[in-house]
Amino acid sequence: ATELGGGLTTAARVEPPRPRPGEPTLTLERWDNEALKWVRARDLTPALYRLALVDRALDTTCEREQVTLPLAVGEKEFLLPLVEEAATGGEFEGRFAVTLEPRGCSLLLSVSTPEGKLLAETEVPAGACLVCRRPGAELQAPITPLPVVLSPSELTLPVGCVGAVRLVQPEKPDEVRWCVDGAERPGGTAVTLFADAPRRVTVVALVRQGLVWQRGETVVSFVPQVRLSFVGAEGGLPASEPWPCPLPLKVRAEHVPASGATVLVGKLGPDPKVVELALERAPDGTFVTRAFRPIEVGACAGDVLWAQLRDPQGCYTAYVVLSLR
Repeated sequence: ATELGGGLTTAARVEPPRPRPGEPTLTLERWDNEALKWVRARDLTPALYRLALVDRALDTTCEREQVTLPLAVGEKEFLLPLVEEAATGGEFEGRFAVTLEPRGCSLLLSVSTPEGKLLAETEVPAGACLVCRRPGAELQAPITPLPVVLSPSELTLPVGCVGAVRLVQPEKPDEVRWCVDGAERPGGTAVTLFADAPRRVTVVALVRQGLVWQRGETVVSFVPQVRLSFVGAEGGLPASEPWPCPLPLKVRAEHVPASGATVLVGKLGPDPKVVELALERAPDGTFVTRAFRPIEVGACAGDVLWAQLRDPQGCYTAYVVLSLR
């Protein structure tokens, strides 16, 4: 008690709660190769670990006893053997080693005994952690994350075009391995892709920084090239050649990847007059321009109209012509 506050205050010592006598405790420690000692481990990296269990209820004889403790990483569960440190201490210890390594296009986490006996092996899911539960005690140690960022996060390549997926983070990795649709590919900090046919491909980067590996993934879409055609403004049927000069036309575009595209329309020959027409989505999913007459670009009977759309990535140009009468 104290006289502060007119005798209405007290002072008390505040500290973290301590386990009650007989209450089980779990502690995870990692061997520090630089300090050459065990240090408290709050996450999981490739290293040697010691798991300590204090549970007086397990000390049932005057001999050094052995128990098994269930552990789990992701969906994989395994049993870790623990040995009592003293004949009557109720303090048990088990050691295990953790490694992370790529195998093909997967990233595997392996748990083994210090002697090399494999206890568990599993693919590393995002946000995975080591979980150990025992009545009255629980321990969780998340796998140390290595942020992996790929750019672009979404890539669309027209057929016949070339693009690349690049590693943005970490900036200076020690090692990078790439996989495209399950096939390993050479590449450094970027992998080059050639769009051979309309499909979706999965690009995986396995990145190492020190002893830590991490996996990054993105999906790339290979799409058909844009196809242009002239259609009649009334009815939308394909324009027959030669097209009557007074009748209005529209330009239809198929396989346009996104809104906001435009086409250029002009007349072949000297003194061309070119207009830019916006494409709007039609009910059938294609894109069409507004109606226009050939005279808008100075074209009449005997001339040839052209329309073109340039791929924003500069890979190709869609082009179509129409003779007039």
